[in-house]
Amino acid sequence: MDFESLAKNENLERISRIESIKTGSCQKANLVLVLLGQKPSIGLTVYVDTEQEIAEEEEKIKGLKLNYKKISQEEKRGRYVAEFILAKGEDILNELSEVDPSRDHKKFGSLMGYPMSAIKAFLEGNCLSIEEEKELLKQHPEIVLHDFRLSKDNNKEEIETLERWNDLLKKEAPDLYSGLKQ
Repeated sequence: MDFESLAKNENLERISRIESIKTGSCQKANLVLVLLGQKPSIGLTVYVDTEQEIAEEEEKIKGLKLNYKKISQEEKRGRYVAEFILAKGEDILNELSEVDPSRDHKKFGSLMGYPMSAIKAFLEGNCLSIEEEKELLKQHPEIVLHDFRLSKDNNKEEIETLERWNDLLKKEAPDLYSGLKQ
């Protein structure tokens, strides 16, 4: 088996592992994009019923061979919630662990892989309205994952980014992509 086939098999295995993590579909899709080098990092929240399951989920995360860090773990109303951050590179992981998303939107957005034009528009209040964004996205039904606000001025390029991410998800994680469509 050649190197390319080995890498493809390893990615399939890791994507299957991601699909089994007890978190939301959007977070799983974003994690696939980190794995495939399309996004630098992600914050991931896992919801389970027991502390033992937290350990099992952390083992799955460890098996992805990405840099990760558990940020918190707590019990909420009889369920356990654990927060993780994951990144391709350790330097990015360290940056993400030090940024406060509620205060430094620019740095957080760039670490999440959002286009700079969308980040700038968010900071300046120059995003499309929710209604305008919905109308624009209706013209692109293949886009099922869209986790940043579109700008008024550069939404064509931002849509291209979303199309690239969604095409990759459709190709590399078709079950996950189909689940997002519903």
